Amino acid sequence: QGAGIRLLMPTFDEAPLAISAGAGGRGESHFLTILDTLARVKSTSNEPVEEALSHAASSLPPGSTLVVITPQSSKALSNAVVNCATNSNSNVIVAYIDPDSFTSGKTRGADSQKKQFFNELLAANVLTLLVRQNAEGDIQPEVKRYV
Repeated sequence: QGAGIRLLMPTFDEAPLAISAGAGGRGESHFLTILDTLARVKSTSNEPVEEALSHAASSLPPGSTLVVITPQSSKALSNAVVNCATNSNSNVIVAYIDPDSFTSGKTRGADSQKKQFFNELLAANVLTLLVRQNAEGDIQPEVKRYV
């Protein structure tokens, strides 16, 4: 439908990076461009992602899907995500990258902050993915339905 993909990160002082759907922007080639961009992008800003979310929520076209990829589980972030999910005409997905599993090769049990983070997202019907690295080094995404 001519939809584009924007990468919103608190990295850029100007507009968010846009990966246009034009010029063959469909199918495998476009998907690989997106993955390549995600693999190379690096945040250089001190602006917290929850602030970027607050700004983005008002400018998303209706029917958009916003994917938040983060290793953070703060109250401020869950508030921003829930606000975006409930006050915009957008779908919101959170991919929580469990930093503990990538540093030690083993996943610790969820602490109270992580549990609260997941509970708040799930209560607002935000699709939440938990991404961990297992002992063999494989990445294992898991859809959270409960904590």
